[in-house]
Amino acid sequence: MRLMNIWHSNPSNTKTPKTFKMAYNNNNKFLKIKEIQDLFLLHKQPGVTTRHVYKTQIYPRYRISIATFYNYMGINVRKELKNLNLVE
Repeated sequence: MRLMNIWHSNPSNTKTPKTFKMAYNNNNKFLKIKEIQDLFLLHKQPGVTTRHVYKTQIYPRYRISIATFYNYMGINVRKELKNLNLVE
């Protein structure tokens, strides 16, 4: 978990740290990965390579590297979204 220090003044003008947790999750990242996976499945046909789909459809739209694309394709995004309660 991320912690962030905020300095605030108390009445005696001495600074004391206040620590709190930042609210962060991966909702948008997983939604983007799902969109990329759906686009890939839409354009992947027999005889069409994964690299060709990446070069013609994924890269022009999302500007991600081929390594990132392969990492995204390996993520079970439906499971992750279900854990975040975004998909039934």
